[in-house]
Amino acid sequence: MSTTPLGDIDTQNTISDLTYRNYDGPLSNRTIRWWVVSLSVIRTNIKKPGLWITAAIILLIFIFNVLIFFISNNVTKGLANQSGGAVSEKIINYGSVAYEAITATSLLITIAALIVGSGSIAADNKANALLVYLSKPISKGDYLLGKWMGVFIVLAGLLLTPTLLMWGFFATTYADDGFFKQEPFLLLKLIACALISPVITTSLVVGFSSFTKNARLAGSLFAAFTFILLTLSGTLGFLLFRQSTMDQDLGNGTATVRRAATLQNASVSGIASGLSMQILKVDPTSVRAGGPRRLKERSLAPYPIPLVLLGCLFIIVPVTLARARIRAVEVVSG
Repeated sequence: MSTTPLGDIDTQNTISDLTYRNYDGPLSNRTIRWWVVSLSVIRTNIKKPGLWITAAIILLIFIFNVLIFFISNNVTKGLANQSGGAVSEKIINYGSVAYEAITATSLLITIAALIVGSGSIAADNKANALLVYLSKPISKGDYLLGKWMGVFIVLAGLLLTPTLLMWGFFATTYADDGFFKQEPFLLLKLIACALISPVITTSLVVGFSSFTKNARLAGSLFAAFTFILLTLSGTLGFLLFRQSTMDQDLGNGTATVRRAATLQNASVSGIASGLSMQILKVDPTSVRAGGPRRLKERSLAPYPIPLVLLGCLFIIVPVTLARARIRAVEVVSG
């Protein structure tokens, strides 16, 4: 230990930066610390051409459904005027048009999640960026919330924007036809339906991204989980549905039909589709879909509670596992 007096220190060889000033700017409270992380995710992904191509296709799907509805509605009104009758409210079903447009974009939302979320945490794991993030006044919760919200905002924007534009078209074009009287809460219903898929998809892709340092591997795991679950639920649900229709012919009840419809919707896209059907009060037999007409005419809406519980499971479990995986340094046990 040096005993040199303080006054004998050579001050000519010390570095003195007279321009240095302590930070005296505003200090953000903890409630918005996650926004810094979210903003980084958003800025990184809005530069990707694949995201804009996906957004354009989603918008075209909505435009196509609205155009088909507009043409068919005008034809129906014209025929009704010629016959002196009135247009039935069942024919002007705004919820069915929105339902078909939203559910038709499920695959595109999955693709967008691969583009936006597969590297959300995996890229930071590869670059050891967690050490930088967590060395700042940002907790694990702040970091995870920021990543989750960054991916969610992008995915929700892809679906909410055309959904709100569709509602605006309905509100301005059919206001004189009793639109607000027939569907006073349609806007809130559409917002709820448009957010189901982004919430579940964001949680899953962020969860898978936290388990690896390779964004492509994370995307592959997420895609495999999504499509395998979709295939299994669809196949098993269809087989049970065929069996239930045979039971109906024998005079049994229709409860098995609803159980089959619920099983058929036990996937990421199916949860969004089944819950949207309940929220928008869509008749399953009126939805454009393939399959034998005999089976379609016996379709019933799925039970909502199992789908809600399964959706919560797909949200809570991946986020919980992702939080456990977030750490500034890699722990090696041996």
